[in-house]
Parts: sequence; C-alpha cells; structure tokens
Amino acid sequence: MKRYIVLFLSLLMITACSSGPKAQPTEPGDPAEQEAAVRVVVEEFGKKLQMVSLLAPADVLQKSMEENYGGLVEATLIRQWIANPVTAPGRLTSSPWPDRIDVNSVIMQQDGSFQVDGTLIEVTSAEQGTDKAAARRPITLHLVKSEEEWLIDQVTMGPYEAPAGIVYDNKEYGFRLSLLESWKGYSVVMAQWEGMSIPDDQGEKLVTTGPGISIRHPLWTK
Repeated sequence: MKRYIVLFLSLLMITACSSGPKAQPTEPGDPAEQEAAVRVVVEEFGKKLQMVSLLAPADVLQKSMEENYGGLVEATLIRQWIANPVTAPGRLTSSPWPDRIDVNSVIMQQDGSFQVDGTLIEVTSAEQGTDKAAARRPITLHLVKSEEEWLIDQVTMGPYEAPAGIVYDNKEYGFRLSLLESWKGYSVVMAQWEGMSIPDDQGEKLVTTGPGISIRHPLWTK
C-alpha cells in the first residue's frame, strides 16, 4: 500500500512540474487596459472641441458643452467652463479651429488616476485631413475613474508654439492670423464700423458701432 501511495505522489509531482506556470488572464483593472481607455477619452474629447463655440451666447454655450463634453468631462468642470468660457478649451475663431489632441504620454498616478500630456492641434481648410497644423499648443489632462467610466476633471493648456511664417497676433480680441511670407512688413489700420437701421419715414438711424481692423499687404494701394 505504501508503495502505491509513493508512486501516486511521484506522478503528481511530475505532472505539476511538466505543466509549467499558466498564463494569467487580463483583469479588467489591468494598467494597459486602463491606459487604452484613457487614450480613447482624450482623443474623443479632442474631436469634440471644434463643436463648442466659446463665443456663443451663454445658453447656446451651455447646451453645446453639455452635449459635446458630457460623458467625457466631469460635470463640475463643465459648469466652471460655462461660468468662465475664457478658461475653457473649444473653438474661439472660425479659422483656425481645434482639430484633435495628439497624445504624447499617459502616466498613471499613485492614486490610480491618469495624467495625459499631449498637443492640441489647430487647423485651417489647408491642413484639414493631413498631419500638418496651423497652430500647436501643449495640453495636459487629468482623468479619474467615475463608476465604470474615465472622466476629465482638469485641463491645462500652455502657450502656442511659435509658428513658422508671418503671424498677426491680436491679444486684445484674442485671435491670430497666419499670413504668407509675402506679407512681411504688413500694416494694421484700426477703424470703426457702423451699423445702420433700414430707412423709414425718419430716415436712417445709427444702430451700433464696433472696432474695425484692417490688415494691409505691404504693396497695398487704394
């Protein structure tokens, strides 16, 4: 009987050694899987930026942010952006406009959250659909897990990278224009535009005025 027991134990040991360690299945909380999910959120957010006009009326802006940023950005941060649009990412001018976010690095923090460093790419119709950019600026996003989804709870944008070519940068009104090299030496003329009412029995009436900015080519003539 003892010889049978010894033989059985020997066979069991040989079988265990020959089978080797088994591969462990990927867990839902696996860092690589979480990183992939975070990348998807950031890239989807980058595509939505052009859909949100930061110069829209308050009610339109609120609806636009909730529709486009909801499910990607924490509600608290969306409310902060609605209250202070100047701090929010989105579309500021008709051209160029934000096209995407190129992810440079994804780093898991000690508390399980993620920091994503990337580049916000802005394009015009000339760069659209290509890997070129009309303007670039660094962007850092922080993401936290909320139930079963990752949400952005912080966004920090850096200054625009110095672009090649000629650029008119108007800091007072918050826009910039990229010009061809032939515009080197351009001039800027400030003026006022006037909005008039439709003529009636009382004649035309001045309704409103505003600043007018003319950018003139160095070879401009009357």
